[in-house]
Amino acid sequence: MKTIVIVVSKRPGPILTLGSYNTVLYDTVILADPNVFEEHSRRYDGRHKVFIGGYGIGPQTIAAYNLAAELGAKYWVRLDDDLPPKTFVDKYGFPDLDFVIEELVFCIDETKTGFAGVANSTNKSWLKDGYSRTYGMIHGGCNIAKPSREGWKYTHPHLPRNGDVWRSAAHRLEDGAVGRVQHIGFDKGPSTLNESTLPSDEESTLRAKDMIEAEFGPHGVVSFDGWREIGGKRFPNWRMLRGKHYRAKP
Repeated sequence: MKTIVIVVSKRPGPILTLGSYNTVLYDTVILADPNVFEEHSRRYDGRHKVFIGGYGIGPQTIAAYNLAAELGAKYWVRLDDDLPPKTFVDKYGFPDLDFVIEELVFCIDETKTGFAGVANSTNKSWLKDGYSRTYGMIHGGCNIAKPSREGWKYTHPHLPRNGDVWRSAAHRLEDGAVGRVQHIGFDKGPSTLNESTLPSDEESTLRAKDMIEAEFGPHGVVSFDGWREIGGKRFPNWRMLRGKHYRAKP
């Protein structure tokens, strides 16, 4: 069975990620928000197959899990649509996308998890070797997961933001841990500086906070750890907890 790449896009084209990275080993498809579906279909016709997704992070993520299952994939790799060159870092430089995906596949196989990602740092002295099971959060910009026709198990359809927090917690409850490629880092800086496509109004922020606390607080896998301010708006800090459900071994 194959591994496929799904670029989840809400922004108008051209898709930065597709200009920054390409793969010769893995099929790449685009899951487009309905507002940009027609434009992406015209722009990428003949190069990448474009599928219509849903409005917002919850419906889009559920659609991605379902799409990967419908396409017969063993694993699917999610990429944000705004990744610039040199997003990925290892001790030797800036690895290409094929290598990153290959390592993600090795990681999810070796750690026996359903969800895995790379290190949340580009400091080469902090990068380690190998793959690990962890209770830490997996970054939403690039990760690998097992497909499912029940994508709602891993993201609430009404979740307005913080999809990476929800997915990390949901997969942890299912597998006891998530997986981490310790020797590849992800540079969050350039992507973070781009204009977010997620709602940043106070109501959406508070709704996501309350939903995550209600769903996962009782399980002790994630907790609200105060607020941080970005651009005059406040956002929750999330702390992933080891908790009783964490299993260092499968």
